[in-house]
Amino acid sequence: MTTYTEGKTPGDWLIYEAAGTYSRSACTVAGGDYGSGTVMGQVTATKKFKDWDPTANDGSETVAGILLNPVKAAAADATGVVIDTHAQISRLGLSFGAGVTTSGHRDTAITQLRALGIKNV
Repeated sequence: MTTYTEGKTPGDWLIYEAAGTYSRSACTVAGGDYGSGTVMGQVTATKKFKDWDPTANDGSETVAGILLNPVKAAAADATGVVIDTHAQISRLGLSFGAGVTTSGHRDTAITQLRALGIKNV
């Protein structure tokens, strides 16, 4: 019998978002395949989103939101949706890119999310 493994879903990390699409924004995702709950940064020059990297210097060192659903953008840019304001989340369900290597980095992400209006509860 084949075994299937379900990846992360918004239910793993998103506790509350505002009605309608207030908490959501469409975005162009580049540079990799990302799962739901990936903390994202936005490259200043291209306005494209990629995994947040606190050691970068292209704009993606600042948290811009959390990817709502999985996006496959390794081969080509793809459209995604980020939660970028007025939401409550559980940090335990978030995913981080390879540049996030310490608990201090994760704490910085939570602080930057709070500045966007996304509260860890």
